[in-house]
Amino acid sequence: MSLRQWWQRLWRRWRRERAAVGALRRMAAERAALQAAWQQKRREEQEWHAELAELRARRRGSATASFRTARTSPTAWAAGWTLPATPRTETAQQIERIQAQMEAQPTLAGATPSAGADANPRPPAIELVEPPQEAGTELDDWLGHPALTEAAVAWANGQAQAAHQLLSAMEADAQPPALACAAGRLRLDLLQGLGDADGYAQAAAAWAQRFGRPEPMVWASDSLFPPAPMADPNRATAARVTLPQVLVTPLDATLAQLDAACAAWRPDARDQPPLLVIEAGALRRLDFAAAGVLLQWHLAARARGWHVRWDHVPPLVGVLLHAIGIDDVAQVRLRQ
Repeated sequence: MSLRQWWQRLWRRWRRERAAVGALRRMAAERAALQAAWQQKRREEQEWHAELAELRARRRGSATASFRTARTSPTAWAAGWTLPATPRTETAQQIERIQAQMEAQPTLAGATPSAGADANPRPPAIELVEPPQEAGTELDDWLGHPALTEAAVAWANGQAQAAHQLLSAMEADAQPPALACAAGRLRLDLLQGLGDADGYAQAAAAWAQRFGRPEPMVWASDSLFPPAPMADPNRATAARVTLPQVLVTPLDATLAQLDAACAAWRPDARDQPPLLVIEAGALRRLDFAAAGVLLQWHLAARARGWHVRWDHVPPLVGVLLHAIGIDDVAQVRLRQ
């Protein structure tokens, strides 16, 4: 073997060892990054479970007595929910914002009839039975409530009985009455998702009588009577996707449908922003893991410049979308 051949062999051997050492270093760095991400996720899950455990303990223990003693005070029931000894979360901050808004609202004084007013006014010829305009916004004020969030997560994970028990207890004892009304509305949505027509009819009559709302008189399947489309000036130019009744992981087919709708969209004007409308009128249950996958897709779509809007979202699914954070990157319209 010549000296040149010996040097070439030694050079090749040194390069292979150097490449192996570099690969080991990169593997160590990747392993450290994965461990840090896993530890961060584990800390967040521990905080979430600690908060839910504290809420369950309050609901089953001392909160049961405070439900009945706080009926005379609009804010006493909400103050009975103490925060866990964990770092503050977005849910806790949302609760404080809702409580501050409730305390800032002025007390309305009773209206005094004028001197010329008729003591026995003539009833109108046609009695309007449609819900008031503010009816659709009452549930929006309680989307971040921890107990409603717990019920929505239980329904998303297929625990219908646990969700029904929690919503029934809140509808019966929760204060202020607006929270009890919201819990009853979510319980009606749960019964509709389960297809319990008899239970829905009885619960709807009791809910309407207690909270002074019009009673739903028709139980119809979405397949027979699809929901009417909302007024949308961009309906002809928006990309549209209709969701099925149940969405669980994996979501390969649904994600492919969303990507296909975005790829097939063609604007009518150059300055028109891309809009994707997700029709959720037939959706009854959204799995918790599937909601996380949809959040990642929404973030990627927003980075590409897309505006996403959900129409006719069931209230329970709307609470889950709020808990996940999808309503921060998309417009969510609850089903009325």
